[in-house]
Amino acid sequence: MGVTEMDAKQELKTLRQLSKLLIDGERETKKQATRRKVVYAVAWVALVAAFMLVIKGELVSIIAVATAGFAGIFAGVAIYLGIAAKQWPAVKPHISNESIMARVKQLET
Repeated sequence: MGVTEMDAKQELKTLRQLSKLLIDGERETKKQATRRKVVYAVAWVALVAAFMLVIKGELVSIIAVATAGFAGIFAGVAIYLGIAAKQWPAVKPHISNESIMARVKQLET
């Protein structure tokens, strides 16, 4: 299996999510916006916790570094989700839900 290939289970999951987004885009977009806000909040809490550990002078070692690392990961994921949400209106008209559902049926058999 190559780097860009995915197995049938992953493809089926991705296609179902894409179909939901096409059918009920407004509700799905709101759910994704909520997820982004949660990820941003977790990133900020982790970042503040890391700085508190450093300022307090306790456990400056690996725990502060790990907390800051997790904050960076969560911030990166949130930024990625935000960019994807902004690009969705440009991509949506070019996706056919009928072809997605046909592929889903093909994968389910």
